[in-house]
Amino acid sequence: MPNPTPFFAGPKYAVLTGDVVASTKMPDRSSLPRILKSAFEALRPDVGAAHRGLYAFEIHRGDAFQGGVNPGMALSVAVFVRARLRSLPGLGPGLAQRLDARIAIGLGDLEFQADGIGSSTGSAAELSGRALDRLHTDGNDQRLAVDAVDDDLARDLAPIVSFVDMLVAEWRAPSAELAAWTLREPTMRQSELAERLGVTQPAISQRRKVARLDKVLELLQQFEERVARGA
Repeated sequence: MPNPTPFFAGPKYAVLTGDVVASTKMPDRSSLPRILKSAFEALRPDVGAAHRGLYAFEIHRGDAFQGGVNPGMALSVAVFVRARLRSLPGLGPGLAQRLDARIAIGLGDLEFQADGIGSSTGSAAELSGRALDRLHTDGNDQRLAVDAVDDDLARDLAPIVSFVDMLVAEWRAPSAELAAWTLREPTMRQSELAERLGVTQPAISQRRKVARLDKVLELLQQFEERVARGA
């Protein structure tokens, strides 16, 4: 994950609301809650420690989820979850059949309740829910969206999120697997990644190039810095 921005004047909370695309077509849909839980648990040591709080994600109906995170990390978390899903066996041949999720980011305030993010209220939760509704109704293939209580912030972040969404949509399993590991372990050397993934170091370099991972990481950093500046 990108390094935290030291000075933060932006919104205090981000809520991520999402659902897995075409989950009913999965041959073993009962495994989905375990897959999602594993992705969220993998985030906690990094995002929670480095960014002062990853709120517990909740899974609903087996294929829907909601959680909160430090605002600057919201897009990184969304990309990580999608990378984990897209690295799994697909529902059929072709990019369109890769397991994936729609994820909407809401940036604003939040009154966090002890019994969970689902019962919490505030603009971050409301905006996230509305943005997810738009992903369902806009009639396009976009799977990432962002909205913010500040209109200027929302307008500046929208093209960043759209560009990242376009790049992630092109990831096949090898690219998605590398992206997930890179986001989770940003200091891991290519030689270590190669050993972990059971491939050669040149293969890691090639996967990174194919995934346009350097560009994705640059955009995630831009998102974090813009959120930190606030209105």
